[in-house]
Amino acid sequence: ALVDQGHDVTGLDFSGEMLDRAKSKAPGANLVLGDAQDLPFEDKSFDAIVCNFGMMHIPDQPKALSEVARVLKPGGVFSMASWMGPEAGGVFQMVFGAARANMPEGITPPPQPDFFIYGRPDDCVELFASNGLSIEDQQALPLRWKLASPSELFEIFLNGTVGARVTLMALGEEARRRVAASIEESVATDYSDGAGYSVPVPVAHVVARPA
Repeated sequence: ALVDQGHDVTGLDFSGEMLDRAKSKAPGANLVLGDAQDLPFEDKSFDAIVCNFGMMHIPDQPKALSEVARVLKPGGVFSMASWMGPEAGGVFQMVFGAARANMPEGITPPPQPDFFIYGRPDDCVELFASNGLSIEDQQALPLRWKLASPSELFEIFLNGTVGARVTLMALGEEARRRVAASIEESVATDYSDGAGYSVPVPVAHVVARPA
């Protein structure tokens, strides 16, 4: 969309396969293989940086945010989106609640970056401020996923995630079946919209500028 609007666009990813996909979608963008924790760009290079549902996956999130601050021009803008945690309700509460209720003793989720920090306003402000960024706007967006069937939500988390999949696979087959049945029942009971199923997925949207 940014290319189509006439902007000079650079895209970055550490995965060559993802860059190949991006190339087919945005042939007019300059696509770079690189690490968000060590951006291969000069200081004060960009008017704007956008990161949708990526920042929470980065191992050293403070380093990545400090890199964003470094390569933004004075007055530049950073816009990012991230999932909100189970405390905000929605699919993460539904899935993680069912997993916890069926988790055998001794099984713990794998270590991973703080996935939901951007949905906690005070923690997010502190994280940004300590890495050279001043938050201009924070919003919780009430997005929804449209599902064709009640079983689709469990399949998304089992096959389309990393940390959640590791946890689900560690439960064992019987417990995993109970989790799937619990999630399917919740979706079928509470989220039918007549044409399918519409489940809430709260999203944190944060806009910041160099401090």
